[in-house]
Amino acid sequence: MPSSKNTNSNLTHQEQTEKFHFDELADNYDNNYGYKGKFFEYKKNKKLKRLKNLVRNKKMKLLEIGCGTGEYTRDIISFSMQNNITAVDISKNILKIAKNKCKSKQVKFIQASVYKLPFKDNSFDLICGFYIAHHLDLKQMFIELSRVLKTEGVIYLVEPNILNPIVYLIKNISYLKNMVGDSPGEYAINPISINSFLDNNLQVQNIEYTEYLPPTKLLRDELLIKFDKVVSLINKVPVLKFLGGSVILEISKK
Repeated sequence: MPSSKNTNSNLTHQEQTEKFHFDELADNYDNNYGYKGKFFEYKKNKKLKRLKNLVRNKKMKLLEIGCGTGEYTRDIISFSMQNNITAVDISKNILKIAKNKCKSKQVKFIQASVYKLPFKDNSFDLICGFYIAHHLDLKQMFIELSRVLKTEGVIYLVEPNILNPIVYLIKNISYLKNMVGDSPGEYAINPISINSFLDNNLQVQNIEYTEYLPPTKLLRDELLIKFDKVVSLINKVPVLKFLGGSVILEISKK
């Protein structure tokens, strides 16, 4: 793994800002993003459902970009027992937590930039990322992911959806960004325009929307789960379905 000094010297200014933000946030990362409780586990399982179907009972080489503290990595390990997983993140402090959380020989953690992944061309069958792409330059990111992805491989991303009114307000009002712990440079993904960031080798296979319930801590987890199941019926309604707080993107390489 490259040293912190070498890693820093190869980063863009935006990446250095992001790295500093998440190195500082590392110890409080899980609490800041609500990584606990039944409701979080329920939402996480919804976001992992299609990924499970893509991975289960298949022999694959997996790459997770922006793995954070390993919260999703741990689940990926649990349903892809026969697969080798490589997880990268730009933050050294974040990776320390991930390594402690995911003590498995099945996964290898590496500090690296998504723009300059230390892997050969056509290395991975599947690349996944959970709330990472909105921190990055999408064109530059997809060029590098396409390089290391095998032909007929899949990129699976879960991202905040800028078409959701609450997400839009948080990403555009500095006070709200600071309040929720956003980094200065992050924004959100517009799923309608995602094709404009893909090179000729990549194509969108599927887009799903989720997270229709406004964020709240006033109700018990059991009630939040029940409400979410009802409110999620919105994703069957044309136009309104685009308002989910998160978007799930499934992109394949030709």
